[in-house]
Amino acid sequence: MGTGAQATRDMTGMSRGLRLGTEFIAAILVGAVAGYLLDRWLNTSPWIMLVMLMIGFAAGVLNVVRAAGDLNRASPPPPGSDLGPGIDDED
Repeated sequence: MGTGAQATRDMTGMSRGLRLGTEFIAAILVGAVAGYLLDRWLNTSPWIMLVMLMIGFAAGVLNVVRAAGDLNRASPPPPGSDLGPGIDDED
């Protein structure tokens, strides 16, 4: 087993996609379940669940953006790969 950075660098595209999808769905489900339980406890159905569902969605998007940034930093493009012309490149 390697370090966390090494493990992230070795991830395949499929495992990266699975990680991002899982984090997104998990945040939505946690928000929905928490809202459902609060609605049942406070007898306010369905309002708290809808609010918590939206909060879960926002948290899921934030988690995916952060995780994608971490994955991109952990695995830079291989040397010699052409990323196209840069902003300061001459024609």
